[in-house]
Amino acid sequence: MTRQPQAVDGGTSAELWVRADVPGGSNDRQERLYERALDVDAYADVRTRLVPNRFSLSGVAADSPAGSTISDLVVDAKRWAASAGVDLDPYLPVTDESSLACTDTRRVLTFPSVTLVERDDEGITHVAPHVDDGRVVSVESRLAALAADEDSPDDEPDAVLARS
Repeated sequence: MTRQPQAVDGGTSAELWVRADVPGGSNDRQERLYERALDVDAYADVRTRLVPNRFSLSGVAADSPAGSTISDLVVDAKRWAASAGVDLDPYLPVTDESSLACTDTRRVLTFPSVTLVERDDEGITHVAPHVDDGRVVSVESRLAALAADEDSPDDEPDAVLARS
């Protein structure tokens, strides 16, 4: 069994999957998003997980404890996406690759520069980036939406019609 990140004290936790090998300038973006996630009061805990640019889904790396953990996390994220009716495939694509030296192919997962994974005691509750009904939900837009929810608390209770 692999160790999965859990929510702290029944609250929602956030984990930023930060890609190790990113194009120039992305390190600053990763740092800004981490700081922004810390500033959002929606999370009881914010952690980071260093992920590779590309991850082979078979072989020695995939069979290692760290590789198994990454594979399990991606499976959980894709399971959440299926239940939420959103698409993670553009941001966590799996492709078949083969080298020039051999004819064997392998399945490879490519990570974006940063992925936000939210979870509670029940499991994953949100992953960004993703596509929802043709609209991209980026890490930035998710954190902005959470911050906006904090800035405009709902002071009035929901009205409920009651019939006697």
